Amino acid sequence: MGAKTRNRKDELLRRLDIDPKALAAQPQIAPLLKQCGILPARVIEVLRADPEAASLAIVALWDSLTPANRNLLGLEALAMAAHMTPRRLWELYCGANLMQSRESIGTMIADALPAIMRVTIKQAKKVKGYSEREHIYKAARVLPTPKGSVINIGTPAAQELEDGDEAEGGMLEGADDFLMRASRAMGVKALPPPEILAPDEDE
Repeated sequence: MGAKTRNRKDELLRRLDIDPKALAAQPQIAPLLKQCGILPARVIEVLRADPEAASLAIVALWDSLTPANRNLLGLEALAMAAHMTPRRLWELYCGANLMQSRESIGTMIADALPAIMRVTIKQAKKVKGYSEREHIYKAARVLPTPKGSVINIGTPAAQELEDGDEAEGGMLEGADDFLMRASRAMGVKALPPPEILAPDEDE
């Protein structure tokens, strides 16, 4: 049974023009996904909503396979069949997942906000609704809203956008650009060496 399964996988790899030795040398992303409790079907579900051409190519290849062949092939071989590395597939999934999670959270908040405001207004009308009235005053700009501490992190390519802002043209930036900016922002930067001033001639 095991030999038959191996033969079916070898035949599938040959049909997709994948070298088994090159596949074995690729980094494995399946253990990372398993550690996070993420199934391959979830990876495809996220990539299906991603506008990147590479993500859509992976989805199209996945859809062309039978469920049995998907299990035999694995995500690493799927990436190679789409002419990319498993690492690139991992990056596409992480980037798309971050962007979609951010948009989903905003949608959930916007959808729940009317009901929350109804409850807040109802409580604010009561004699003891001091905190609710304060929230409404601040939301209506009757009272000033404290800005709090703000930390701006400059990046070589572009400055961080303010919370709630969108990229130029009203479009959200791509997932790859977001990951690159986050990576640069988290990088440790050395301070410039101290400037040594020459002594005055009078001294």
